[in-house]
Amino acid sequence: MPVTVQPAGTTTTVRPKRQPKTECRATQVVPLFEKLKAGEPVFIDMEFQDYKVAGEKQHHRIGRVAIINHAGEVVLDVFPAYRSEPNVKKILPPRRFGVNWSDLYFDNGAVPAEKVERWVKEMVKDRTVVVHGGTHDLTAFYIEQDVWATSTIVDTQWLYSGVAGNSKPSLLDCVESELGLDHFRSGGEHSPVEDAEATRQLYLRAQSGERKSDDAKVDEGDSSHYRHGR
Repeated sequence: MPVTVQPAGTTTTVRPKRQPKTECRATQVVPLFEKLKAGEPVFIDMEFQDYKVAGEKQHHRIGRVAIINHAGEVVLDVFPAYRSEPNVKKILPPRRFGVNWSDLYFDNGAVPAEKVERWVKEMVKDRTVVVHGGTHDLTAFYIEQDVWATSTIVDTQWLYSGVAGNSKPSLLDCVESELGLDHFRSGGEHSPVEDAEATRQLYLRAQSGERKSDDAKVDEGDSSHYRHGR
């Protein structure tokens, strides 16, 4: 381990140990574009890592992103690694949100963030993108611009407004009320793959008219629940 020896009377600086190599927890680090069919929606969920530029407030960017196709297949699940920059401090959220320092090392399967952001932009181009409570997801891009310019955004939080007496129900509330999945997030940690799949099931349920809540089914043509681009 490198040690920098300072002149007499000063301190000795020891570089901190790098965390040991671990197995990659992401499940699809290479995008499966061939699994995406024209005209079909994709379902996306993210966890985040934060950063702070010196003198500015803290912001968020992608910590892990998962995309599932209409058939329920994972077409992308990856941890992006952002390059170190002067005066930019990297910050992680609490561990329950599922992004650890070890996940962000290339040795552990992380992928350069510029690649990940470009892949996502290509996957969502010209199609419906379904999220749940997606305010942060839609603003998590640090490198790519106009990611959603040709996408139609559908938020299942809007589709299930009123569930559990909440105008903006959590994904957990919607899953328990509408899907009856009592094992959801049973590990205590958020997984974007699990969340994206739950979002997919909620969306398909709303479109089929099989919702358990008393709210009327949202019609595909009701533009109040959709946003075009950003």
